[in-house]
Amino acid sequence: MKANCFVAHPAQEGHLRFVQSVFGARWIRSMIHPRGITGLDVKEIGPGVLEHDSQDAVWFFCETYPELSRRLRGKQVLVPHGASFKNFLGGGRARCLSEHFDVVLASCVAEESQLLRAGVPREKVRAWGLPLFLDIPDKAPDPGAVFFGSTWFKNWNHQGVLTAILKRLPAGRRGYVSLHPHMPIEWLQRFERIVAAEPRLSMVKSHDQLLEALACSSVGVVGGPSTVATAFWYMRKPLVMLRGRITRHPLKLWRQWQMISKEIDNRLFDEILAESEAISMPWQFSEKLLRKARSSRNAERFFFPQARDRAKMEAELRLAIEGLF
Repeated sequence: MKANCFVAHPAQEGHLRFVQSVFGARWIRSMIHPRGITGLDVKEIGPGVLEHDSQDAVWFFCETYPELSRRLRGKQVLVPHGASFKNFLGGGRARCLSEHFDVVLASCVAEESQLLRAGVPREKVRAWGLPLFLDIPDKAPDPGAVFFGSTWFKNWNHQGVLTAILKRLPAGRRGYVSLHPHMPIEWLQRFERIVAAEPRLSMVKSHDQLLEALACSSVGVVGGPSTVATAFWYMRKPLVMLRGRITRHPLKLWRQWQMISKEIDNRLFDEILAESEAISMPWQFSEKLLRKARSSRNAERFFFPQARDRAKMEAELRLAIEGLF
């Protein structure tokens, strides 16, 4: 077996480290994934990629690239690059997975449900986990450290509220700010200016810095259904959910969390939301809120049993790949 880890964006490498270490896979770096687009938009394949393909090759991806997938002779495996309630299967991803992939590793219970509901064959979907979480350092958190996370896709329009919150950091607190790599440049620059003006804030700029920030923080404040929000459930730490205004309809303003629940369409999310602190206005953010926040008990059901055990995840991965030959 010839194992290849395909990297089309620098952020993808961190999500493939676990697989690369297990199989000693070759890194195939073809930076065809510019900012702001998904793999479904890619129409060109970087030079030298196909020369690594063969009947006995196994390609590991953490994004779908239909133009490349339809030309490969080797087996194809999707490695999760996130774990959340966000539906990531729009725009033809489910079709690509169903037609071209041999194994689809699910990061969590919600993702497994999405894959099956989207029509990805049951025999291709394997309950697994997210290796990213295994790499979070095991250390005591700083009681004064707050993690501020901002996703971009399906983000509940939280950015304006978060920028205002960052200017209201309570005395005695310091914060880490993590932004999605596909966030538009104008928003990135706005956040960078705020962080630069407040010495108690620091910007997370790399995969390793993200892991360190997650470990050091005692509480998270995150907008949108993102992996960094899920990380706080995984670490059993308090999480404050954050949204902005998602509708301007005057009769629906008071039902905006219900609208989010309806879009996500997962009862487990509703149960987690019910036992979590959730805010939508900057003035709601305070030291009292941070102290009041608690970890979610129901969030334990979001993860597969093996998701906290490196050895079991490796065994599941090997079993899935061995079954291809």
